[in-house]
Amino acid sequence: MKKFIYLCWIFLLFGCSPAEKNSYVPPLKFINISNEINIDKKEKSFRKIKSIISDNEKYKLKSNQQDSIDFDIKIIDIDYAIDCGQMNDERYVDYIKRIFDSSLTATGKVKIDHHANPKLELVIFYDFISLETGTRWRFSTNKPKEILVGNPAYGLDPYRVCQSSGNLEKEFLNYLSNK
Repeated sequence: MKKFIYLCWIFLLFGCSPAEKNSYVPPLKFINISNEINIDKKEKSFRKIKSIISDNEKYKLKSNQQDSIDFDIKIIDIDYAIDCGQMNDERYVDYIKRIFDSSLTATGKVKIDHHANPKLELVIFYDFISLETGTRWRFSTNKPKEILVGNPAYGLDPYRVCQSSGNLEKEFLNYLSNK
């Protein structure tokens, strides 16, 4: 019986390691993304946009309306597209991918305002999903999302912030400028 008690104490003393201390740091700052450009003619701009979408396998046309074009964006690298801060020494999107697995979908919408100073506005809508928990972060260009996580580590702030990194917006507008 004494051996059993000693064995239990040994398991208790050496079997319990301290819990990992998690610390979340939100994105350093909100990035206001320049997502509007001045244009000459609506028809010429629409042709350029359709050409970019059809020439690049990253984009897929969803709908084409009178003053807007919607398209899906194939996401290859989640880190490149969004910023959700850091968990410990790791980007939060990598943490979610490693712990829970994740996916990111994005849809672009180009709107053309053809009043006195015609301009084109690009807005990308993001849907970042933790596949295991089903948690979704939905946000868009220049509109970060603060979400309440279901089970934060003890003592941690239960809110997480996700925002666009601006890379997809810059990339598309650069294609448009260079076309």
